[in-house]
Amino acid sequence: MGVARRGFQANKLKVVDGAEAFNDEREPPLRMGDRVCLNSGSNVALVVEIGSDLTISWPNGSEAILPRQCVHRSRD
Repeated sequence: MGVARRGFQANKLKVVDGAEAFNDEREPPLRMGDRVCLNSGSNVALVVEIGSDLTISWPNGSEAILPRQCVHRSRD
């Protein structure tokens, strides 16, 4: 028996911690192709577009447009 996967609506996400908890001043800003995770926890996703918000994509093809403060660079 597998784990059921459900999509989510990006506009229903809530910030649970500020970006300051995850950012290191020595790291460069996020760029296209960087691997990121949601601050609230998620699988690793890829930054595919940068504007006023980030568009990130997961390996299963799901995408979300989120404020930069909602993600941090993956350490994996």
